[in-house]
Amino acid sequence: MDSQSFQNLITTIETHSIFQSTGNKKQAPIELQLAIFLRRIGSKDEIFGICSRFGISEGTVYLYCKRVMLAILSLKNSL
Repeated sequence: MDSQSFQNLITTIETHSIFQSTGNKKQAPIELQLAIFLRRIGSKDEIFGICSRFGISEGTVYLYCKRVMLAILSLKNSL
C-alpha cells in the first residue's frame, strides 16, 4: 500500500469508536495498529515474526487486527 492510500485509510477509520480507549490505558496509535494489520494479511510472516518485529505479544497482534477489521467492515454500508 502506498503512503497516500495508507493515510487516506487512517483518515477514514480514525474516528471509529473501536479506537477510543475505555480505560486509563491509551491505545497504540492507529497508524501502528493498521501497519500491523497490513503486515499480518499482506505477508507470509508467521505471527511470531510479527511479534518479534514490532515487540508485541501474539494477543496484541490479534487485537489490533480485530480492531482494524471491524473499523473497515463498518464502512461497507457507507461506500
